[in-house]
Amino acid sequence: MSKKNTSKVVRYSRKRLPSDKTDWARIDLMTDDAVTAVALADPDAQPLTSGQLARMRRVSRVKVLRQRLGMTQMEFAEAFHLPITTLRD
Repeated sequence: MSKKNTSKVVRYSRKRLPSDKTDWARIDLMTDDAVTAVALADPDAQPLTSGQLARMRRVSRVKVLRQRLGMTQMEFAEAFHLPITTLRD
């Protein structure tokens, strides 16, 4: 198997997240139409067609996803701002 098409999983602790380089003030000044126009101008982020959407598979169950991320229930709940009881149910 070639390693050219693989991704490296990087895990950060909540205390050591990379810095956010987004200019939120500039984005807040944009209208909804301007945001849509900028998004559609990005060739790497084009909307999916209905055929592409139909071929997509369902997202993994939360438990499987959490385990693949190597997170405890508490860590996962905190990271995604979920009540721990919702995660356990």
